[in-house]
Amino acid sequence: MISIGAAVMLVLTGCTKPTANSQQLTSQSSQTSQAAASRESKQAYYYDSLAAADRKKIAFAFKANEDSTGHQEVGVPYNVNMAVRNMTDKTIKFDQRDFLVYLDSHHKSNSARSGELVLKPGETTTVHNLFKGVGGQSFVGGGMFVYLNSQLPLAYTYQAFMRDGVTSANLKDQKVIDINNPQPQEDETSSAASDSDDDD
Repeated sequence: MISIGAAVMLVLTGCTKPTANSQQLTSQSSQTSQAAASRESKQAYYYDSLAAADRKKIAFAFKANEDSTGHQEVGVPYNVNMAVRNMTDKTIKFDQRDFLVYLDSHHKSNSARSGELVLKPGETTTVHNLFKGVGGQSFVGGGMFVYLNSQLPLAYTYQAFMRDGVTSANLKDQKVIDINNPQPQEDETSSAASDSDDDD
């Protein structure tokens, strides 16, 4: 009787061991998958390395504030705040030195900030005084807030000093697009010269 009971216990113990091993392997596999997912979520991608589809899911807003008195005049310098919202499923980052107010290749205002700016999925943050001492003329005509260069526009600068500032949405505003891409006008001098040639 005792030997039969011992044999049954031995068989039961032997039968449960593989189950315990398979549970342990399943648990280890699950932990490995979770660790990989955790590493993926912790990995941060620079804005310029993202696909265009992901960049469209990142919203920017800029507000220019008069440097000292609060008056909105073209001749006075402005400081610019930036808000960024990350609507991707990735952690993104920026080198704050690479933000520019870009009027053309010869007229740019560099960021006043340095260091990395990191945003997790769904996160919004504001950077105060990203730009300092920017001339008011930057906000009454053509110009862009960009990252690295003009190939990565974030918003047009036109009327960034207004109460609500500007957002990435203005990149699709035809009026602002036209301000930034004026139609070439015929040079009156060359036209006059052409007319005098016709008279000869």
